[in-house]
Amino acid sequence: MLSTYLNIGPNTAPETFTFASNLWYAWDNPAQSQPTLPVVETSGIYGEDPLLGPGYRIGPSSPAASSGETTVWTWGDYDGACYQSPPSRGAFEVR
Repeated sequence: MLSTYLNIGPNTAPETFTFASNLWYAWDNPAQSQPTLPVVETSGIYGEDPLLGPGYRIGPSSPAASSGETTVWTWGDYDGACYQSPPSRGAFEVR
């Protein structure tokens, strides 16, 4: 069981952190899926089952599908396939 969402060490400025467009889901207790973060997250999804399939991939009915945010880092997924517009949240784009 995860007891801490974020490890903030010495000599950091957690008020400068940015959290955006994550999907948080506690498998054992979905009602407790929203983490305690040092700043407010924008566009987060909390407590919705991502419906992960084999290899941690998502399908078109996942709340992570096509619900991400386009950034300079969203050129390709873990397999090297291009993300759609808007991209899915996570390591793999919907196939």
